Amino acid sequence: MHLGHNAYAVKDLNKTIDFYCKGLGFKELFTIKNDAGDPWLLYIKVNEREFLEFFPSNEEFTTNGSFKHLCLHVDDIHKELDGIKSRGIVPDGPVTQGKDNNYQAWLTDPDGNRIELMQLTAEALQLRSDT
Repeated sequence: MHLGHNAYAVKDLNKTIDFYCKGLGFKELFTIKNDAGDPWLLYIKVNEREFLEFFPSNEEFTTNGSFKHLCLHVDDIHKELDGIKSRGIVPDGPVTQGKDNNYQAWLTDPDGNRIELMQLTAEALQLRSDT
């Protein structure tokens, strides 16, 4: 359908918000906290259906920079996975529902890059009407 989001590890979440929201004019959409109550990911809205996702990280970045994964939105995640499996690709695990209320499944390309398949639900934080 379209690109869902690009995800990056970042050293300083506040500097990231300043750059993308204040500097580039995108909108901070939501932050999801981990079970310890610390920021786990930040979502920034690029347009109605495209987002940037940032993960706070203390790790040193490699030659891949801060790339985390590619997300592809799908209409029916189970149907897509059936097709993918029929073409010889083995998913990394079963379909799960994320803390953003969407269904997701993961793949890894031949170079080790992670790919998230995401089916938005009616309860998706990305589609909230109050944003």
